[in-house]
Amino acid sequence: MTQLNIVVIGAGVVGLTTALQLLRRGHRVSVIAEHLPGEMHPDYTSPWAGAHWRSMAEPEDTLQRELDARTFEKFMELVHTVGREAGLMTVTATDYFAEKPTGWTVPWFHGLVPEFRMLDKHELLEGTVFGYTYRTFTVNTAVYLKWLQSNVEKHGGVVCRARLANWWDALSIASQASSAAQLQQVVVNCTGNGARYLGGIGDTDVYPTRGQTVLIRSHGLCKTYALHGHDTINYAIPRDDGTVVLGGTYQHHNSNINPDPATAERIIKSATTVFPELINPNTGKVDIICHAVGLRPSRVGGVRLEAETKELKGKPMLLVHNYGHGGQGYQSSWASADKVVQLIEQQLPAIPTRSRL
Repeated sequence: MTQLNIVVIGAGVVGLTTALQLLRRGHRVSVIAEHLPGEMHPDYTSPWAGAHWRSMAEPEDTLQRELDARTFEKFMELVHTVGREAGLMTVTATDYFAEKPTGWTVPWFHGLVPEFRMLDKHELLEGTVFGYTYRTFTVNTAVYLKWLQSNVEKHGGVVCRARLANWWDALSIASQASSAAQLQQVVVNCTGNGARYLGGIGDTDVYPTRGQTVLIRSHGLCKTYALHGHDTINYAIPRDDGTVVLGGTYQHHNSNINPDPATAERIIKSATTVFPELINPNTGKVDIICHAVGLRPSRVGGVRLEAETKELKGKPMLLVHNYGHGGQGYQSSWASADKVVQLIEQQLPAIPTRSRL
């Protein structure tokens, strides 16, 4: 296999996972990003995620189902090999619905997840008519992102901080950081919401979906729930560090990063109704750590996973896209990274070998 010099733009969960999989294929990889693990910037989506695996793929969305299924299997493998080192733990999840979903009576992943079963009528919450329970995992995003970056660097990858005006600017920055600039070069675009504004991409199908959450202390909670209302969704996602992420909102085309007090009150009320143990018995309230808002990188038509040939200085350049995951970034990250590897290796024969640009 030909060794390539690959530049990945973006250091969120999708970008770092993609970089790691490319490194494992023997390529030289540089990651260029404005924001890196450890930061909590509004434009850096990945740290703000819940995050856990609860597939929202529609029955007819075969691509998203494939991405979610393969990533679930990879994460469950990681839970048993690295676990808390990467901020991962398994939990029992329960999903409740205020009305029955249209088009299906059992979720597509019922045969994939362990311990799946439909809820009996007496197990449903008041105001709900449908539900199921299963075993899944949760992700401590701050720990996991740093774990990903550490593994990228352990495999020889280079992570650089830079603000890019255009996608091709990443090549000159990477050439300064890498000793492999003479190799054939490929750029992988994992910019999330940034794909709307990055020069040479300008994807106007990308838009933010606002998610408001409340981070609290768990008091021992080790299970998660999601309540799908008529026009809202509430959830609680415990993490391995004794905290719980309560949510949330799915407000499309909303980029307001200021928490709304009324929304926070609704989120807390829902969670404590389902899990009264979240209330501190000494104060009668939940122990709030902080309020947060994240902007999911959504896209009309769903995730963009494709390769295209660009002309740069009169020579062909392979540009591969992996963005637009919305709220599914973590739960489709490993499989979408593998798709990038496949796209590059499939397209490479059509791109003539060339010297440094």
